[in-house]
Amino acid sequence: MGNGTGFGGATRIGTGWGSMSSITRMGYFNRDAHEDVVARDGAGALWLYRGTGSGFAMRRTIGSSGWNGMREITPVGGLDGDGYPDLLPPLL
Repeated sequence: MGNGTGFGGATRIGTGWGSMSSITRMGYFNRDAHEDVVARDGAGALWLYRGTGSGFAMRRTIGSSGWNGMREITPVGGLDGDGYPDLLPPLL
């Protein structure tokens, strides 16, 4: 974990990440000041892992299919002005 001056020892934050084909930092998806993560599984579903400050809350689906056709998934901040971060799939 980073501490502002370097990295301390490794900390396990979960298991099963190997089944994901893409993982990206999402920022504060639910505006609670804890970093969130979005991951894509092999079937193309998107999963949100809400950060709790000491790990992650139970994941939930935020995109049921079709995301496996995207080369990458990029968080871009708030594009539509609603105050929540957005994901931008690249053009193929």
